[in-house]
Amino acid sequence: MAINSSALEQLRATVSSGDVAAQFKLGERYASGEGVAQDNAEVAKWYRMAAERGCDVAQFCLGLMYRDGEGVAQDAIEAEHWFYKARGESEEELAREEMLDQIHLYNDEEAIEWRRWLQSSAEEAQEKSRMLQQNVNRKHKSGGDK
Repeated sequence: MAINSSALEQLRATVSSGDVAAQFKLGERYASGEGVAQDNAEVAKWYRMAAERGCDVAQFCLGLMYRDGEGVAQDAIEAEHWFYKARGESEEELAREEMLDQIHLYNDEEAIEWRRWLQSSAEEAQEKSRMLQQNVNRKHKSGGDK
């Protein structure tokens, strides 16, 4: 399905206003070559803009691009970064998971203590996240700040 030039101009105008969905959609246009020349570097540019503003689909797609080296230099670490972002995991959670993965290999007292501390830290983070979500839900139900 071809996109006409006025629809493309309208999309570009929406993108320039900072619309995240439009940024992702423009990236899709460059990916498919719909109304524009297919260009993976442009795809990565627009996906990155949307990804940096929190679009989880763009984060995932950008992760795929880094994994496969399409439009960007292949980079497994950068790919993993965007995959974790897409799943809603913070860098702190990623670091905690990596430490737990390493520590499970050891059975000495220090490793056991580290494992307890990390698990406790993870539980605290989950509790804070749950409380924050409850507050957001409560605000949303009450109509927000007045």
